[in-house]
Amino acid sequence: MVATLMGLAACGGDNGALSGDCHARIRFQGVTFVDNGGLVDTPPGPTSPVGEADILGCTENGWKVIGQTTALKIEGIDAKTAIAVKGDFPGVYVAEETRPDDWPDTIRRR
Repeated sequence: MVATLMGLAACGGDNGALSGDCHARIRFQGVTFVDNGGLVDTPPGPTSPVGEADILGCTENGWKVIGQTTALKIEGIDAKTAIAVKGDFPGVYVAEETRPDDWPDTIRRR
């Protein structure tokens, strides 16, 4: 865990594309998911496992796989739009290419 945190801390370096953007990301079925401050912290309602996903951490050389987790489908939400994760990096994550208008109301922070 300490090594993981140190790896994430490396994002504060001189690589402008990564500076200040060091929150872990999740890659599942070729889609990168991000945690966004506008999202609820826990999934609203039941979840079910849909597969293994990569945990991505930023390093001085870009985003690298730092671990594995189980992606959870949130009931009523397409897993290509949002997933949930428990464990070391818990939360609700949305597909990186989506906008807040694309997110279901149930996962937006009120």
